[in-house]
Amino acid sequence: FISLENMEMSEHNARKELADSDPGILSETNGELLEARYIWGAHYILKTSAASQTRTLVAPAQLGQKMQISGRLSGSAATLTIAAPSGTTFDGTDNELTFTLATGNLWVTLESFDVAGVLEWRITSKGAGVTIT
Repeated sequence: FISLENMEMSEHNARKELADSDPGILSETNGELLEARYIWGAHYILKTSAASQTRTLVAPAQLGQKMQISGRLSGSAATLTIAAPSGTTFDGTDNELTFTLATGNLWVTLESFDVAGVLEWRITSKGAGVTIT
């Protein structure tokens, strides 16, 4: 976790410096809304040991915004599902990402793109343990 209070930034390079800082945000709550509207380069670390849980993304705030998500499933955890913002998809068809414990490599990188006038998250890379449905 990086506190923005202790960071020395130039007001001219604030976005770049925030993206370079790679702030990590721990998410352990079922049903949590993953909000990274104003955090460029946010890295969510999803952690659960429950049988299955869900999270939901908010719509991106600006074009070119990036987010990384990695999962740490343990114990009886089988899957963790991330839903796209309401009315959007991750690839033009599918609106859920599923992290599966048994397959490992639980990470995904998302970037915001303009799709017919609407900002949507698109997957730019992902690990083998993440499927799109």
